[in-house]
Amino acid sequence: GNVAYCNFTVTITETQAPTGVCPLNSTVYLDADDADALMAISLDLVTIANVSDNSGITRPQQVTPDPSVLVGIGSYVFTTVVEDVQDNILTCVTQIDVADNTGPILSCPASQTVSIVNNDPLTTVVVPYKDILSFSDNTASDAYVLAQLDVVPPNGTAFSEGITNVYYTSRDEYNNTGNCSFSISVLRTQSASSTPASTLAGMSAGALAFVIGIVLLAVVLRRREIARANRPYDFD
Repeated sequence: GNVAYCNFTVTITETQAPTGVCPLNSTVYLDADDADALMAISLDLVTIANVSDNSGITRPQQVTPDPSVLVGIGSYVFTTVVEDVQDNILTCVTQIDVADNTGPILSCPASQTVSIVNNDPLTTVVVPYKDILSFSDNTASDAYVLAQLDVVPPNGTAFSEGITNVYYTSRDEYNNTGNCSFSISVLRTQSASSTPASTLAGMSAGALAFVIGIVLLAVVLRRREIARANRPYDFD
């Protein structure tokens, strides 16, 4: 019999793109010690998860722009692409917002103690505050932090007997606050000859012992004078 033949070409193509879970939009915050207000974006935040492909082979993921480049406060869009060996592409777009939620770091002066003697008519004492020791912020300038500094109660306040806390508070441009505190102690001493508590606090151990010895000696001599005055006289 007669036979006829023909030829044709079969081309097998693969057009299915890889699959995976695109990263979610997210917000990251500057660290407290980021004095230059810059940070790198973690690669994990822009990486496609659970990537798979029907060919079983995918090329390494590519992210643009480079997340390792330092960025400041703001919003950034990253495009992540994964390809298989047939150049089929899965593309994900992710927005990362960089923000600041750290307030200024303030360092207050040490607590202060003053005294009022019992026979002193004063009922309050004005205690001038010492300057704040240090202040800093990861985004705001020192001048800005200082300009926003608030003190409660304000300098020049008359303090009554007891312990009162004083608070320094400041904020940065993003309304993050920071604070510190110290105390003002107003003590009433036993007599006019007593040494103010603030003076005793600053004495060395030797000097303090000397003062205590003098006070005890004065007490003993005074008691002897009282005993002599009360001794009955013998008129015989």
